[in-house]
Amino acid sequence: AGALAAEHPAEVKAMVCLSGSVGRPNPDPPFEQISQLPVLAIGAEGDQPWADQMRGVFNRSRHPASRFVLYKGESHGAPLLK
Repeated sequence: AGALAAEHPAEVKAMVCLSGSVGRPNPDPPFEQISQLPVLAIGAEGDQPWADQMRGVFNRSRHPASRFVLYKGESHGAPLLK
């Protein structure tokens, strides 16, 4: 998502990250290039290391509308939204 947003800044207005991998423990360089975008990062407390990666993505956003949502449990991906 970060690479796509960095390549198409006029089209990508925000990012939603749902308990997924960003490729490695620290977000890829494109995340630094798009730090001005609002980010909604969602994870579950027991879904490691993905919850920590979502927190890392959120922490790199400088946009005031960015949010990090951490649910209880160990759900991963779409089941978090049930």
